[in-house]
This record gives sequence, C-alpha cells and structure tokens, in this order.
Amino acid sequence: MRIYFVSMGCAKNTADSEHLKAKLESYGHEILDEPSGAEAAIFNT
Repeated sequence: MRIYFVSMGCAKNTADSEHLKAKLESYGHEILDEPSGAEAAIFNT
C-alpha cells in the first residue's frame, strides 16, 4: 500500500511518525512524500 504521512504538533509526534513509517516499510508498504498517488493518509496530531 502507498501511504502518505502528515505529522503535526510536538517533536514526540514526529518521532512517533518516524517509528511508524519504519515499521510500515518493514512490512512492505511504500511511504510517499506527496499525497498524490497515496492509497491512504495518516495524520498524526
């Protein structure tokens, strides 16, 4: 699955998002830098 991430708020949110991105990539998902082409979007606020 192609996933787009948006992390807002404190540095802890950014760290949590980076951890989740790495985990999802290890499962074979593709993390996108742009929302175009994404099948899902995750907003961490």
